[in-house]
Amino acid sequence: MTNKKLKVDNVPNLRFPGFTDEWKTRKLGEVAIVSSGGTPNRSTSSYWNGNIPWVSTSLIDFNFIEKVDEYITEEGLTNSSAKLFPKGTLLIAMYGQGKTRGKVAILNIEATTNQACGAITTNNDVLNPLFAFQNLTKRYDEIRDLSNQGGQENLSAGIIKGIKINFPEVQEQQKIVSFIDLIDERISTQNKIIEQLETLIKSVSQKIFTQKIRFKELSDEWKLVSLGEVGEIITGKTPSTKDLDLWSGNIQFVTPTDIKENKYQHSTERTIKKTDKLKILPPKSIMFTCIASIGKMSLSLYPSVTNQQINSIIPHSYFSNEFIFYAVKNIAEIIKSTQSTSTMPIINKTEFSKFKISIPSLKEQNHIAFFLSKIDQKIETEKLVLQQLEKQKNYLLQQMFI
Repeated sequence: MTNKKLKVDNVPNLRFPGFTDEWKTRKLGEVAIVSSGGTPNRSTSSYWNGNIPWVSTSLIDFNFIEKVDEYITEEGLTNSSAKLFPKGTLLIAMYGQGKTRGKVAILNIEATTNQACGAITTNNDVLNPLFAFQNLTKRYDEIRDLSNQGGQENLSAGIIKGIKINFPEVQEQQKIVSFIDLIDERISTQNKIIEQLETLIKSVSQKIFTQKIRFKELSDEWKLVSLGEVGEIITGKTPSTKDLDLWSGNIQFVTPTDIKENKYQHSTERTIKKTDKLKILPPKSIMFTCIASIGKMSLSLYPSVTNQQINSIIPHSYFSNEFIFYAVKNIAEIIKSTQSTSTMPIINKTEFSKFKISIPSLKEQNHIAFFLSKIDQKIETEKLVLQQLEKQKNYLLQQMFI
């Protein structure tokens, strides 16, 4: 692979040997047919639950779509603006919730779409759809900025047609696509490794906390205790943002947004300074979101303060903090389900304190915590590998495309 340190004409920084021609620049509308789908009338039952896949923007996520959540009938297709697109069609989300707008996907099946999906059918003799997919993936932020500046920031078929794309001859496109595919396959494998480990820890945890499996020579009876008996329950509080003297210190300020999928709370967006106005959580306190996005959890690594959306447990010294974390995580779905019908789900400190977990001897707590932590450590390691693979792909996309 050749590395051009200086960009000359219309060529990428990195390309395969044997290819030297300048890349072409065209608008998508010049090399592809751009259209959109439609939604059959939902009040007409004969239009739905057929055998024709129907894609909504929620399925578009820089991926290859093989499964869908909804299907329509031939009657629904005929009596709506929905269109049947062939396998290999490039989809782009024109609007949708959150960061959906601008995301792309490839249909790996013949399917219809709703009106929020832009469908790009390329002329394969000029532009490989997989090449276009990787190109637009690289330019996600740029494409989002192209949206209409009206009341709703949406993309449109007209905007998509006007997107300029640089591309080489189809032979070089195929070479690039095949190379990126190898990285995508490795990323897919890595995701499966992580999914399998997460399934394993969930399954093992359920068996441990229902005492279907136990460590040898540990047979003491487990006791049912409330979270309020486990330790001190603290509901967080947000310091005044106007009091600048309280902010930018060395104590983590944790909000639900800061709590990711990791076991430990490594970092936060904001920090505060030590103050008598707020209760400082010691390391290894268990944090549990109790408003809106109920059930997100982490263990503090450093002295921390949380906002009012989080209830935290500071376990008594005769309990294993890590065991309590896993025990609470095991009942997180139960806690969450108690507020599933609320418009704004909330579990206050009193309610949270009443939930119960089963606890064995401290010796068995430590054994269980150590065992589950080993699986968690493996998951963390595999996630780091995934991050490196994704960084590698992003670097190559920046270097191999214009």
